Amino acid sequence: MPPQTIPAPTLLCLALLAAGCSTAATPPGSGAGSPASPASGPIVEVAPPAPAASATAAASADPRATAETSGDAGGGHSARPGLPAAFALIGGSCPPPADAGRRSQAERVLCTDAGRVAGKYADIYAWTQPPPSALVLESKEIPGRGPRNRREIFLDGDLLWVRVDTCAMCRRMLGWCFVGELGALTHDQLVELQGKIGIPPATPPPRTAEQWRQYYGR
Repeated sequence: MPPQTIPAPTLLCLALLAAGCSTAATPPGSGAGSPASPASGPIVEVAPPAPAASATAAASADPRATAETSGDAGGGHSARPGLPAAFALIGGSCPPPADAGRRSQAERVLCTDAGRVAGKYADIYAWTQPPPSALVLESKEIPGRGPRNRREIFLDGDLLWVRVDTCAMCRRMLGWCFVGELGALTHDQLVELQGKIGIPPATPPPRTAEQWRQYYGR
């Protein structure tokens, strides 16, 4: 059979196809010292992401963060250690007004002008006996609903402890209690307290531990 002649256009197409396969099989720059082929496209440099700000730096940038995470946003006062849970606020910073809605009707926190908790009234069920070393200023029966109602007042250093039963024999015992720092309570707060425990209004409210002992003859 005589050899067939391949037309020139066909030969050109075959040559182009062969060149394309060779380029695809050998990646640009794969050989040692081979420069990258222009067909590989421009090289785009991507900058590394900026490091995330640390939590410490974020907290120092926002002055509120330190106050909120320290647990003492009300002025830096430290609560007195060793008090019962119901009175653990005493000595510390006054809670925000919104907290008042979460307390029972009998609970009331007394604060100083400096934002420090000076004392607290609570329901009789919050009462915990003061330390054995506390001095008994008064322990006596008082009028109330039914018998066996008592008022007890104790002095433990500069802390005054008060318990008042208003219905000791009721199915649900009624009464209130109080713990306060004598040196921190304001004049008006002391006047209110003395009215609740039977000290005559004409008597200047005792302020110091010594004055309380003198009033009760202790």
